[in-house]
Parts: sequence; structure tokens; C-alpha cells
Amino acid sequence: MKGMNIVMNGEDFHSVKKILEKYEQEYLLSFYNELENVQKEMLLHQILNINFEQITNLYKNSYIEDDLSSGVVTPLPYIDKSKLSSIEIADYEQIGINAIKSGKFAVITLSGGSGTRLRAFRP
Repeated sequence: MKGMNIVMNGEDFHSVKKILEKYEQEYLLSFYNELENVQKEMLLHQILNINFEQITNLYKNSYIEDDLSSGVVTPLPYIDKSKLSSIEIADYEQIGINAIKSGKFAVITLSGGSGTRLRAFRP
């Protein structure tokens, strides 16, 4: 990065490693030894500026305990957006905006391997 003077040392690497171990994120250093010195400094600087405690708290607080044992999981209805007219798309967007404004929302989890790539083994 132009105009960026970051000076890191071995102590910074050990600090970063300790932080990553605490939050089970050591994989962020998987390719550290393959980087140029400037890239290493930038990576360490970026990691040191991540508030892992805040991220962890947000993640933990995002869980909602709910009894889903009586629920039935069924496929969602499917609409091919490419076959909708611009008027229909605008109508659906407005439905979504109105739902958000009234405090309603839905969450859907789709599988696709992102969890594996990001080393997150929970849904």
C-alpha cells in the first residue's frame, strides 16, 4: 500500500499468534511464511486491529434458543428472478422494504461449503 509505513517485529508476530490461538483463528497465518516482508507487516497490522472479543460476543449473542423439534422443514417456493419483469422485481423489493420497516425479517441458511472454507464447523 502506498504511503503506509508499518514497522513490525518478531514480538508483534508472537502477539498476533497468541491472539489468534485464543480465538482459534490460527489459520490466518497459514501462508505467512510465503509472504514478502511488506505483506507480512500488513497482515500483522490488520490482525492486530481486529476486535476479536467484540466479534466473539456478537457471534455468541446471535444465538436464539428455540425449540424446533415440532417444526417441519419444507422446501421454499422458488421464483426465478431472471424471469420476472422489472415491475415484479420492484414489487418484491417493496414487500421486503415494508417487512423490514415493520420489524419483520426472515433468515435462511443455505449450504454450499462456505463454512468449510472459512473453517466454521457450526451452522
